[in-house]
Amino acid sequence: MIYNVLECFLLQLISLGQDEKSTSFNSSMMRIFQRGLLRQRDKEAPRLTESGFQFLVCIMKLMALLPLFWLSVT
Repeated sequence: MIYNVLECFLLQLISLGQDEKSTSFNSSMMRIFQRGLLRQRDKEAPRLTESGFQFLVCIMKLMALLPLFWLSVT
């Protein structure tokens, strides 16, 4: 289930990134992610905190840099 939520979130980020040149993660992006959680949990309230969201953002940034790291190592 979490992979579906992350996939939905990443797709939304990509579409937002194509529309805007800014890469800052703002409250509208957090609302998009929370809407995805809301749909996944059968209309339960999302439990994602601001710090949890920032953690996910950091993880995604690291995942984006990982291929560059492997290219520099090999």
